[in-house]
Amino acid sequence: AHIMDYILKTPQAEVEKYYYGIFDGKKWSKFLEQFKVESEDNPQYLILDMPGKRYWRNETYTKLGDFLKAVDDGSIPAKTPDKSRYSDKPFGWLIELFMDYMPYSLGPVFILICLIVIMVTPDKEDFQPKIKPRVEASKKKETEGDDDGDEPAEEEEEEEKETKKDK
Repeated sequence: AHIMDYILKTPQAEVEKYYYGIFDGKKWSKFLEQFKVESEDNPQYLILDMPGKRYWRNETYTKLGDFLKAVDDGSIPAKTPDKSRYSDKPFGWLIELFMDYMPYSLGPVFILICLIVIMVTPDKEDFQPKIKPRVEASKKKETEGDDDGDEPAEEEEEEEKETKKDK
């Protein structure tokens, strides 16, 4: 309301020097970091000169008219915004993307984990049973001892029953 009062009561030539607006300090906190705007100091006035890449800010002024006069007469010096350096947060852009597209950003992570598990898991052929079944071992002994291989079928069945009982 105080911005509208200033605009309505000030001569038009003075008002037309600037565009006026209000930033939500919580919603735009990342953007305002480059101008050293702290949420504890809000509300405050800030003038942005985007083409000139400079700004004016001073949290001590409570009236817009006083703040604009101080900017015009040089009491508040122009400052340049802080550029975020890559070394500050090397993967900051990746974390921002991940958080912005949540929960969809979990999809590629899940797929990557699945691919790693598939690549690390050995094939079925690589798995060997630890203990060989007894039936096969007894059959090997029989074939080794019996040269002609003409053993009656009844004896084989009895041996299989005995091995099942042992298990």
